[in-house]
Amino acid sequence: MIGLMKNYKKIVKPNRLVFGSLAMKHWFPDSREPNDYDIITDVPLKNEEVNGLKLEFHWTEAFKYLKENNKNSLFVDKDLLYTIKLSHAAWDINWEKTMKDIEFLKSKYCKVDPVFYKLLYTDWENLHGKKKVKMNVQNEDFFKGNIKRKYDHEWLHKQFMFNDRPMNERIRYDLSSPICSKDLWDKLTYAEQLQTALEEIFVLTAERFIFVDKPIPTKIARIKTLKKMITSTTSGWFNFFLIEHFNSLRIFSEDYFKQTIIQIKEKND
Repeated sequence: MIGLMKNYKKIVKPNRLVFGSLAMKHWFPDSREPNDYDIITDVPLKNEEVNGLKLEFHWTEAFKYLKENNKNSLFVDKDLLYTIKLSHAAWDINWEKTMKDIEFLKSKYCKVDPVFYKLLYTDWENLHGKKKVKMNVQNEDFFKGNIKRKYDHEWLHKQFMFNDRPMNERIRYDLSSPICSKDLWDKLTYAEQLQTALEEIFVLTAERFIFVDKPIPTKIARIKTLKKMITSTTSGWFNFFLIEHFNSLRIFSEDYFKQTIIQIKEKND
């Protein structure tokens, strides 16, 4: 770390900003140790090594917004740094490290910049590809695929529901379609939004990792499900909610989840 901090003033020049783990270390000395320089610049430059340290240059269209709104002259501001991390999480690229960084920055009360997030997400879609999720179909077509289901998907929702009806029914105008409404989602309280996400996580986890020939522990299974949902099967506002609330969604209501699994097995085995 000492070498990094000694060298950054020599490397960071006008029209450059430091982001990544070194910027995290600048703002929060208790963050993880960085091992390279990540530099934002619109000048085309090749990556190189400086005193044995990797120097990587980055540019995308969304960084125009960052340069116009960043206040620090050397480092990307805390909230913009957090927003970059959030935008990366939707793709399976150094995902575990990214999620740990997000949780760390969130613990420091960093906030998302929604305009910057949307710009970044569009850039990453162009770079990494859009999610291949077809929602404009009927339920029976949506649930066809490679997953061998022991129980009906909608029936499982009724087993794991927190209230008198599955939460996903409250965010769909047409119950014969899997399409969810942002307007209906926004009418839910925060606690209800968490329940909606948890209910879907429980059902998918049970289908893929519990009610199978070789089940795995529920805590590991939930993380696997969340990763799949975040990096592959969701997009847009629900994807963002899963990312920003990952830590809560991976641990909340674990006893309820386990107890419901036991009850389902007792009823049907």
